[in-house]
Amino acid sequence: MTILRRSKVVASSLLAAASLVVSSIGSPPVAAAATCAASPSDSNCTGKWPDQQGCWGRDAYVAAASNWTDSRTGARMQTQVWWSPTCRTNWGQVYSLDHSRQFLEVDVTRVEPMIIEMAAPVLLQSAQLWSPMVYAPNTKAWACGWDVDHQITTNCTSAV
Repeated sequence: MTILRRSKVVASSLLAAASLVVSSIGSPPVAAAATCAASPSDSNCTGKWPDQQGCWGRDAYVAAASNWTDSRTGARMQTQVWWSPTCRTNWGQVYSLDHSRQFLEVDVTRVEPMIIEMAAPVLLQSAQLWSPMVYAPNTKAWACGWDVDHQITTNCTSAV
């Protein structure tokens, strides 16, 4: 009896595996994960990069910006908070206005429910650094940028 049961289990496992193989041969491929632009939501957008999710080049614009000067080096910087109506997301961007070499960091903060997304610090010269996005269709967000070397001057945009 035990042998018979084991045989039935093995036989039904083989049958199930064979039907799985046969049924998957003609099936369409599994759909790729939705991008933020295609299906905006917290899970599809927050923590993702705007350029990889179809949010950067569409209708995105700078919603607020703030110029600042590093108090130790005199370097001029700008922090921006971006908004994408298509993706309903914000992200932060920081860069050196005078193309001086700076070790910069940027983050974006969503007000409700509060979440902060931060980009890893990067040594920049005439380039920009942006943060991952936060999904914020019905709440405000702001961005903060700073020079990591000195951590003296931090500058944030207004909440938009």
